Amino acid sequence: MKQLNTYILFSLLISFTAASTTSPSMEVPEIISVEQHAKQLSSLQMVGQDGEPFQLSDFEGQPVLINFMFSHCATACPMQTAHLKAIQNKLANTNLNYQFVSVSLTPKKDTPEKLSAFAKRFAVDESRWRFATGDVEQIEKLRLSLGVRTKDTDSDQLDHEIKYFLLDHTGSFSTGYNGIKLNPDRVFSDIQQLNYLARL
Repeated sequence: MKQLNTYILFSLLISFTAASTTSPSMEVPEIISVEQHAKQLSSLQMVGQDGEPFQLSDFEGQPVLINFMFSHCATACPMQTAHLKAIQNKLANTNLNYQFVSVSLTPKKDTPEKLSAFAKRFAVDESRWRFATGDVEQIEKLRLSLGVRTKDTDSDQLDHEIKYFLLDHTGSFSTGYNGIKLNPDRVFSDIQQLNYLARL
């Protein structure tokens, strides 16, 4: 994918209002240099639930919806995934191109096998939905560059902001959504519009 720098610059100017488990003590992501990281994001190496490596640039030509989660999450992540599944159901009987990428915030714990089990738990269409783990440093680069804050807890859970990032067919930021619950009609419409623009 090309030019995620549009979004990175945008994220330095605007922060979505957190509507999840955020708190003032939550870790604040570092300021990421647009020049330094714009090209790196599209080539960050991740591993899918099938154990196969991939990068965001593999999905060039189609809209990509990114969120962050972890498979042993007891609260927000299953709800996020259920809402995304509802959107995928709306997209199922169309000819629209799209890709969902759910990135694990605990890549040391989330093996491809665990992510595969999580995906099957929600009966998602895995040909259109990658659950990503991989090298901790690579995952952290993506998280920090997209401005998602996290906070450690006393348990095995991890507090994190609930944000979704929709990229267009060139890899540039198109729009963002905040909070656990997504409006399926709105997201469907946004993906439909991006498909139309990709054909121009």
